[in-house]
Amino acid sequence: MLKVGAFFGGDSSEHDISVITALEAIAAMPSAGVKCIPVYMRDGKWYTGGKLVNVKSYMPFEAEKHEEVFLKGGVLYKIKRGGRAKAWEKLDCALILAHGGSGEDGGLQGLMEINRLPYTSSGVCASAVCMDKFIAKNFLAEAGFPVLEGVKIPREYDEKALENAEKIGYPLFVKPNSQGSSIGAGIARDRRELEEKLALAHEFDEFALVERCVTEAEEYNVGVFRCGKDLLVSEPERPVRASEFLTFDDKYMLRGGGMSGSEREFPAKVGEKTRTELKRIAGEAYEAVGADGVVRVDFISDRGKLYLNEINTVPGSLAHYLFPEYGYTELLSLLIENALRKGVKSEKIYFTDVLNRGKGKGG
Repeated sequence: MLKVGAFFGGDSSEHDISVITALEAIAAMPSAGVKCIPVYMRDGKWYTGGKLVNVKSYMPFEAEKHEEVFLKGGVLYKIKRGGRAKAWEKLDCALILAHGGSGEDGGLQGLMEINRLPYTSSGVCASAVCMDKFIAKNFLAEAGFPVLEGVKIPREYDEKALENAEKIGYPLFVKPNSQGSSIGAGIARDRRELEEKLALAHEFDEFALVERCVTEAEEYNVGVFRCGKDLLVSEPERPVRASEFLTFDDKYMLRGGGMSGSEREFPAKVGEKTRTELKRIAGEAYEAVGADGVVRVDFISDRGKLYLNEINTVPGSLAHYLFPEYGYTELLSLLIENALRKGVKSEKIYFTDVLNRGKGKGG
């Protein structure tokens, strides 16, 4: 039986959403013929145990009631009393369910590669690029994709930074550069509001991204999933928002159940030309950044003109609701199969005579 570690949580503003995603996925795993082991990441430590499949275990979380683990060589070790460690489970695959932070920016993916452990998300480079919204914007623009103009402003900014943002023209949309779920985001219509929204965004990130704000925008999402040699592109959805832009509450709080429970129009009621264009851009962007696994590509439409907004490499609920032709268990099984098929990249070590000739001398 395959042993799969479900890695979730982490130090991120999307921590709670990751817990919801994990509970959904773990509940769907038993019929997949795998042993799913929850690995909850919090405050720099990892925990496991059967109690972690119950949402009440997180309200509040009491570390002493769970077993602490760490990963070495693809093996989970349990930490015993006195700090002693004991090998526990050899994992076959890592199911990445962490949103934002080091769980989505390539850090966790790099750790899996060091451990030679296959994992289900995009790789280190694609994860890092897509997590940094400004870098992603510039990469996609250079590759010929339509994106909204934007500038990155550090926490310690000067007058020139504000002037550069204002050159885009009010209203402006301000958000943390490397966060998700619309946390810390807002609209600025003048200099005073720009400074206020920057202060808010900088509470969550060292850098803020300031973009042209499309006030009458329609938003669309498209899921993309590599299944073996095939690239599956979902029908577009139109998220329903209750305010000027798609907020955290719109996504997760109005109906509960994580991203899969939010209000949406699916498939989106759009013309065939728009539908085709959304799917084409989503698939080509997936390939351009070198993504893998399931991603969600988010768009903004300004009076019919489409702009690629973000690429989410670990989307809420793994965007499984965008692939109704697959049950959630089947989708997870395909993700794991793909990860095992891909394996982990490794470079051949070329041993030379340098160390022997140097005889340990510094150079």
